[in-house]
Amino acid sequence: MLCSKHGRPSKVERARCESASGLLPYLKSFRGRFCVSASFTPMLNFKMQGMPSPSQVSSLIEGRLDAGILRLPVSSPKLISGPPFSEHLVLATPADAPCRLKKGIGGFRNSGFIFVSPSVSKTFHDRVLSLCLKAGFTPRVVQEANEILTILHLVRAGVGISLVPRSALRLKVPGVRFHELGWKEPLWRIGIAWNRDSEKFPLISRLVKVVQAVVGDQDV
Repeated sequence: MLCSKHGRPSKVERARCESASGLLPYLKSFRGRFCVSASFTPMLNFKMQGMPSPSQVSSLIEGRLDAGILRLPVSSPKLISGPPFSEHLVLATPADAPCRLKKGIGGFRNSGFIFVSPSVSKTFHDRVLSLCLKAGFTPRVVQEANEILTILHLVRAGVGISLVPRSALRLKVPGVRFHELGWKEPLWRIGIAWNRDSEKFPLISRLVKVVQAVVGDQDV
């Protein structure tokens, strides 16, 4: 996300690679609420981009980025991180597929899986792979994709099934059924970070409040 005030761009980017687009369902709400809270005018631009968490950290430290929504924790003493929220996984299957959750994710060991491409998010890809291995099987990957929305449409078309962030429910793709897996351990914690010496803290603080409000509304 890019914000600018007084004609000079100010960057606020989300970590698409780290969340594997798990924040995509929230972006429309981020944009709408932030522009209202910041008294949106033609002098304030709001755009969206993606950037891996390590790149965000270096850009924040160097002052090329004003705020980032990224994977926590942030270790640099030059940065401050805001309230985190947790991202959990759910299983996405075609709506008419038989449910075999009594055996857990292992009940789908013979199904074809759709994975997030490791070139987009190696962290997410490896995490899903490790969960399948922990369940006692090596997933048969039939397709990889760069975006969660694309994955859901592939699931809908019957290409395979997929483990996706729970926030994907907000995309409301028809023909896809989501199954809670009962995993208490979060995929990871995501939060907002910014440089403690930033001159744009009033704008950043508004963004923090907006993210808290949007992500706090978990109804799907």
